[in-house]
Order: sequence, then structure tokens, then C-alpha cells
Amino acid sequence: MINVLILSSNDTEIIDCYGINKCEEILNQSESIQAKKIDINDIHKLTNKNTDVLIIAGGEPRQIKIRMKGKGSQAIRNFISNGGGYVGICAGAVLAIPKSPSLELLQYVKTVNDNVWWESGICGDVKLKLCSDKTCDIIEQNNSIKSICDRFNTTNLFSYKNGPLLNIKQSKKNLPFAPVPLATFNGPMRYTNQTISDELSLEMNDSIAIILGTYNKGLVLISSVHPEYGNDEKLLSEMCMAVIKK
Repeated sequence: MINVLILSSNDTEIIDCYGINKCEEILNQSESIQAKKIDINDIHKLTNKNTDVLIIAGGEPRQIKIRMKGKGSQAIRNFISNGGGYVGICAGAVLAIPKSPSLELLQYVKTVNDNVWWESGICGDVKLKLCSDKTCDIIEQNNSIKSICDRFNTTNLFSYKNGPLLNIKQSKKNLPFAPVPLATFNGPMRYTNQTISDELSLEMNDSIAIILGTYNKGLVLISSVHPEYGNDEKLLSEMCMAVIKK
């Protein structure tokens, strides 16, 4: 049984409580996963005992970082360093990359024009496409990653809610321990809540949506798209399985 904790708070100003509840509900439908919430005020108690994966999903990343305080941030880093898995969705993805506010989990990853996309409030459905030959090497080593990547280059749609567009520094992409892009945005957004300019559409297309990396002994998966809001309820479970060290 895989034990998953999902960061939560009663404060709807900093955490997407509905999305967190969806994560818990979806994961507990799996026979191999037991999921429950951990309050942000208790995150400093996180250890590798009886926990395999931590999820941080939607919310306001700066406020999440402030509320978890230094002890909470360090507990998360220790957990992953010792082999725990991390799945960061939207705000959780922002927290993982080296930009304030940050847990400093994935080096060489940056956001693309993040203030514009965050403040835009743009939501809709997007297609994704598989990234590169390096991604194919990862797929061969991890069945859960293969299952996730089989969803790309198809007609499948993924839920986007003004999350970060991601990129990896060009000069660092081929380093042995550099994070690996799994999927990029592919084509125009559908069913949007507002009109998107041609400039923003071009910026989104080919930006990275999902990345897999390592932090010491642990695996880190970050996603701009929201698996908990999509129609494919197995995707979130497979993201958790993908960050379990075999």
C-alpha cells in the first residue's frame, strides 16, 4: 500500500480546498493507495515513516511557503532527500523550482512569464505532446511514467488553471542529473473562460507542462495541468506511483 499525504488548510485564500478534496477522493479509489490530508500547520511533522508521497496542489504559492514556515520547508526537503516522492501541481510546481517562493527542489527549471499567466486567470483544456528522446529513456525505466506518457500525442485533453508554464535552461538540459521534460503544451487551448491573445497562445505552445526530476534520493514530478480536475481519474494515481523509488 502506498501512503500519500496531501497538503491542506482550512484557509481557502491559500489552498484550493475543493481540489485537495478531489485529490483525496480520487486517490482513495485506487486499491494500492491510501491518501489523507495533512494540515499546513502540521507539515513540520512530515517524516518518511508511513508516508511515501507528498502532494502539494493548487493554491497561492507564496502564502503556502510563508504558512509552512522554515521548519515545514525543511521537513519536506528532508522527506524527499531520504527517498520520499513529491508531486507538485500548479502552486506545488512553482514551489519546487528555484524561484522565490521556493522549496529549491529542482535546479535549472524556470517559469515563463509567470506573473502574466498567474494574474490572467486563464482556464481551459489543453493537449500535451511527448518531449524528447531523453524522455523515452525514462519511459523505458519506469512503467508508471510510460503509462502517463501514453496519454500524450493523442486527443486527450488536460485541465489548465492559470498554472506555470515551465522551461529548463538550455545550457543545462543535457547534464546527467538535469530534470527531464515529459510533456509540452500542444496547440491552442480549448473551452477557455476568456479570449487568449495570439501572443500568449504562441508562448504556451511548446512550453513544458510536466517535468520529472530528482532531489537527492527522492523523485519529484511537477505539473502545470491539474489531474484532479480532468476526466482521467487514474492520472493522479499514476503520478504518485511514478515518484516511488523502485
